[in-house]
Amino acid sequence: MRDSIKQKYYTQKSGAKCRNIEWCFTYESWLEWWGDDIVNRGNKSGQLVMARNNDTGPYHPDNVRKVTCNANHSEAHKNGLGGMKNRKHTPESLEKMLAAAKKLRKKHTKLPWTEERKAKVKETWTLKKSKHTSD
Repeated sequence: MRDSIKQKYYTQKSGAKCRNIEWCFTYESWLEWWGDDIVNRGNKSGQLVMARNNDTGPYHPDNVRKVTCNANHSEAHKNGLGGMKNRKHTPESLEKMLAAAKKLRKKHTKLPWTEERKAKVKETWTLKKSKHTSD
């Protein structure tokens, strides 16, 4: 269980970095902050999330609180922060997003559709389809 919890820490830390939000937790301080509520942490309805005060500033113990996922979404929409509604990107943030997208495209470059690859995909789908129809 510890490994999956540590992975959740790194996922949250990475998410903050992708959104250019400062992350001020070590794994140990993050675990301590969550305490026994770590088992209720998640992004589904009723689960707890780490919410920044007014959705601003860093992820820092003095600037975050535990709220339900639902409450966090409601607060974001109430403040006009839901989705990208009413948000304006700076030229710098647009440049960062473009660079990140280019990096992802390079990382996930698609393989060419050779006849061999087409046959393999068709075979895989045929096997999956026959498996589902036989259940």
